[in-house]
Amino acid sequence: MDRLECEAHGHSPKQALYLGLIGGRCWTVEIDGRSEAMLGVTPISLMDGSGCPWMLATPAVEGRARPFLEMGRAWVAEARRLFPWLENRVHAENGKAIRLLLRLGFDVASEVQTIAGQRFRKFSLIRETEGAAPPLTAPEVWS
Repeated sequence: MDRLECEAHGHSPKQALYLGLIGGRCWTVEIDGRSEAMLGVTPISLMDGSGCPWMLATPAVEGRARPFLEMGRAWVAEARRLFPWLENRVHAENGKAIRLLLRLGFDVASEVQTIAGQRFRKFSLIRETEGAAPPLTAPEVWS
Protein backbone atom coordinates (compact mmCIF):
# COMPACT_ATOMS: atom_id res chain seq x y z
CA MET A 1 0.00 0.00 0.00
CA ASP A 2 2.90 2.40 0.76
CA ARG A 3 4.24 1.96 -2.77
CA LEU A 4 0.81 2.79 -4.21
CA GLU A 5 0.57 5.91 -2.05
CA CYS A 6 4.03 7.08 -3.16
CA GLU A 7 3.33 6.43 -6.83
CA ALA A 8 0.04 8.34 -6.68
CA HIS A 9 2.08 11.36 -5.59
CA GLY A 10 4.66 10.91 -8.36
CA HIS A 11 7.45 9.27 -6.35
CA SER A 12 8.96 5.86 -5.89
CA PRO A 13 9.28 4.74 -2.24
CA LYS A 14 13.04 5.37 -2.49
CA GLN A 15 12.48 8.91 -3.76
CA ALA A 16 9.92 9.57 -1.01
CA LEU A 17 12.37 8.40 1.66
CA TYR A 18 15.08 10.63 0.21
CA LEU A 19 12.74 13.65 0.25
CA GLY A 20 11.88 12.91 3.88
CA LEU A 21 15.55 12.59 4.81
CA ILE A 22 16.64 15.88 3.26
CA GLY A 23 13.52 17.88 4.07
CA GLY A 24 12.71 17.22 7.69
CA ARG A 25 13.14 15.03 10.72
CA CYS A 26 12.98 11.25 10.41
CA TRP A 27 13.41 8.07 12.41
CA THR A 28 14.23 4.51 11.39
CA VAL A 29 12.52 1.50 12.93
CA GLU A 30 14.69 -1.58 13.27
CA ILE A 31 13.27 -5.06 13.75
CA ASP A 32 15.72 -7.85 14.46
CA GLY A 33 18.59 -5.58 13.39
CA ARG A 34 17.04 -4.62 10.03
CA SER A 35 15.59 -1.27 8.99
CA GLU A 36 11.94 -2.09 8.36
CA ALA A 37 10.24 1.31 8.53
CA MET A 38 10.99 5.01 8.34
CA LEU A 39 8.77 7.75 9.59
CA GLY A 40 9.14 11.45 9.89
CA VAL A 41 7.73 14.90 9.53
CA THR A 42 8.60 17.56 6.97
CA PRO A 43 7.56 21.22 6.98
CA ILE A 44 4.63 22.25 4.83
CA SER A 45 4.68 25.92 5.75
CA LEU A 46 6.97 27.76 8.11
CA MET A 47 4.48 30.63 8.18
CA ASP A 48 1.73 28.68 9.92
CA GLY A 49 3.86 25.97 11.51
CA SER A 50 2.32 23.08 9.62
CA GLY A 51 4.12 19.78 9.13
CA CYS A 52 3.53 16.69 7.04
CA PRO A 53 3.85 13.40 8.98
CA TRP A 54 4.76 10.37 6.88
CA MET A 55 5.68 6.72 7.23
CA LEU A 56 6.87 3.97 4.92
CA ALA A 57 7.10 0.40 6.21
CA THR A 58 7.81 -3.13 5.05
CA PRO A 59 5.45 -6.02 5.85
CA ALA A 60 7.79 -6.89 8.76
CA VAL A 61 5.99 -4.34 10.97
CA GLU A 62 2.72 -6.26 10.69
CA GLY A 63 1.96 -8.29 13.77
CA ARG A 64 3.98 -5.90 15.94
CA ALA A 65 1.18 -3.46 16.67
CA ARG A 66 1.87 -2.86 20.38
CA PRO A 67 5.56 -1.87 20.16
CA PHE A 68 4.91 0.03 16.95
CA LEU A 69 2.07 1.96 18.62
CA GLU A 70 4.30 2.84 21.59
CA MET A 71 7.05 4.06 19.27
CA GLY A 72 4.43 5.88 17.19
CA ARG A 73 3.27 7.82 20.23
CA ALA A 74 6.83 9.05 20.84
CA TRP A 75 7.10 10.01 17.15
CA VAL A 76 3.83 11.97 17.26
CA ALA A 77 4.89 13.75 20.47
CA GLU A 78 8.11 14.89 18.80
CA ALA A 79 6.31 15.89 15.58
CA ARG A 80 3.78 17.91 17.61
CA ARG A 81 6.63 19.60 19.46
CA LEU A 82 8.09 20.69 16.11
CA PHE A 83 4.84 21.61 14.34
CA PRO A 84 1.57 22.75 15.92
CA TRP A 85 -0.42 21.57 12.89
CA LEU A 86 0.16 18.13 11.32
CA GLU A 87 -1.55 17.07 8.11
CA ASN A 88 -1.23 14.53 5.31
CA ARG A 89 -3.31 12.01 3.40
CA VAL A 90 -3.68 8.24 3.68
CA HIS A 91 -4.99 5.82 1.06
CA ALA A 92 -8.69 5.35 1.73
CA GLU A 93 -8.34 1.54 1.58
CA ASN A 94 -5.36 1.42 3.97
CA GLY A 95 -7.42 0.31 6.96
CA LYS A 96 -4.42 -0.62 9.12
CA ALA A 97 -2.84 2.80 8.67
CA ILE A 98 -6.14 4.55 9.35
CA ARG A 99 -6.64 2.57 12.57
CA LEU A 100 -3.07 3.42 13.65
CA LEU A 101 -3.60 7.11 12.91
CA LEU A 102 -6.80 7.14 14.96
CA ARG A 103 -5.06 5.42 17.88
CA LEU A 104 -2.26 7.99 17.68
CA GLY A 105 -4.83 10.79 18.06
CA PHE A 106 -5.19 12.00 14.49
CA ASP A 107 -8.53 13.05 13.05
CA VAL A 108 -9.20 11.19 9.79
CA ALA A 109 -11.67 12.84 7.42
CA SER A 110 -14.50 10.81 5.99
CA GLU A 111 -14.36 12.75 2.70
CA VAL A 112 -12.34 11.14 -0.05
CA GLN A 113 -10.06 12.97 -2.48
CA THR A 114 -8.85 11.33 -5.70
CA ILE A 115 -5.17 11.75 -6.57
CA ALA A 116 -3.82 10.07 -9.71
CA GLY A 117 -6.81 7.72 -9.74
CA GLN A 118 -6.33 6.67 -6.09
CA ARG A 119 -8.66 7.52 -3.22
CA PHE A 120 -7.19 9.34 -0.20
CA ARG A 121 -8.47 10.66 3.11
CA LYS A 122 -6.95 13.65 4.87
CA PHE A 123 -5.69 13.21 8.44
CA SER A 124 -4.63 15.95 10.83
CA LEU A 125 -3.69 16.78 14.39
CA ILE A 126 -3.49 20.17 16.08
CA ARG A 127 -1.26 20.78 19.09
CA GLU A 128 -3.38 22.21 21.86
CA THR A 129 -1.71 25.35 23.15
CA GLU A 130 -3.21 28.52 24.50
CA GLY A 131 -3.83 30.98 21.70
CA ALA A 132 -2.85 28.51 18.96
CA ALA A 133 -5.08 28.31 15.94
CA PRO A 134 -5.00 26.15 12.83
CA PRO A 135 -4.04 27.77 9.53
CA LEU A 136 -6.74 29.85 7.91
CA THR A 137 -6.73 27.48 4.96
CA ALA A 138 -5.62 23.87 5.06
CA PRO A 139 -2.19 23.53 3.46
CA GLU A 140 -1.87 21.41 0.36
CA VAL A 141 0.36 18.39 0.70
CA TRP A 142 2.33 16.85 -2.17
CA SER A 143 1.68 19.75 -4.51
